[in-house]
Amino acid sequence: LLLGSVCEIPFEKLPGRATSSWMRSDVYLLKVPTGRRQNRPRHPFDYFDHFGRNQFHDWRGRFPGMFGNEFDRGFESNAEEELIGRSNTKYKVLKTEKNLVTVSKRYSLRSDKVEGKTTSANSDYESSLVFDLDRGVFVSQDLEGKFQVEIAGSSLDIPFELTYKLVRSDNKAVKPPHQNQPENRIAQSPDEKSKRKAENKPRKNSSTLNKATFPDSGLTDEQIDRLIDDRLGATELLRCLNRLTNWKSSDRGPEITNKLIQLAKTTEKNVRDLAIDALINWAPKEATPFVIDGFHNANRFSRRTWMHRLARTQQSDATKLLCKQLGDASLSRFATAALVTMGPDCESAVLNLLLSSASDEKTLNACMNVLSAIGSKKSIQAIQDLLQQNPDIRSNTNVQYALKQIKKRG
Repeated sequence: LLLGSVCEIPFEKLPGRATSSWMRSDVYLLKVPTGRRQNRPRHPFDYFDHFGRNQFHDWRGRFPGMFGNEFDRGFESNAEEELIGRSNTKYKVLKTEKNLVTVSKRYSLRSDKVEGKTTSANSDYESSLVFDLDRGVFVSQDLEGKFQVEIAGSSLDIPFELTYKLVRSDNKAVKPPHQNQPENRIAQSPDEKSKRKAENKPRKNSSTLNKATFPDSGLTDEQIDRLIDDRLGATELLRCLNRLTNWKSSDRGPEITNKLIQLAKTTEKNVRDLAIDALINWAPKEATPFVIDGFHNANRFSRRTWMHRLARTQQSDATKLLCKQLGDASLSRFATAALVTMGPDCESAVLNLLLSSASDEKTLNACMNVLSAIGSKKSIQAIQDLLQQNPDIRSNTNVQYALKQIKKRG
């Protein structure tokens, strides 16, 4: 609500280098509710369910009658299933007309099949996006697709459509009266008039913009010099730091790294967070202490963003911290997704946690979700040894599914 119409603008992560086609893959932890709500009016707090597991409903339950009896009845069941979802998104530049680039987007989401479970979630859609190179945003989007959920043999198809268009306001700025009065205008020489006319002349599209590609988002030597010498304004500093999060050059790496370390210690939150993001790109090892410190100082909601930063560092200290969050009910699924993003490098840390915390069912299931996605032959032997020591977990479907998936990868 505070951002107004800004939150309506669609955002897409573009490639750092000029290209006409690219692809992105992501892994998600999906939570599908299998219980039913009672028939009751919608309450404003219902829209915040995605922040936690029905925490607002529990909060209302501690204050009966506060919102009226119709809002205090709660749920018949809080049952839900966790699924690993894998998405593939393909982009392709179709055409370029002046400063507008048309891009096609194909998105596909599939949940992994789990032995003994019939719940699944799938989604497909195709979209056409138009990107304005001058303004740096998507100005229109046409999307059409469907979402399919299957629970206990019952299937539900939900088609959806979206049409978006960015419209420029018709309101024109009104000049002060004295600027429109001839007697108040300042006389200009012919040279000044020609110079002013050249400054106001519309910028021509360069040959790079006419191509069906996105330009490289790096920094010039002059911008780097101004960054290092603290000669950038507040807005330009944020723009440069944002570019450094996706662009990297070996020519002046040490200078930029030292400057980013300095900015990561500032008290200005926006500058500090962007500097840490950029430092992860340029020097992950040096960035890890800042990310760990930021994670501990963040509130519970913000920690989800910091876990994504921890995964980007690919460092062992970050892996250990993420593993500790697997036993936290509200952060477990985000830690799982972060560890899967880190890949096989975190396998040993997850196995150590599994062997030491097998008695905790939440930690056990979270570890199995990670290993089912990144585990190797080493995980097979560790899980089999665990089954011999704890026969009670043989019936756990997550354990069986993890073994099946690891063996399938060979």
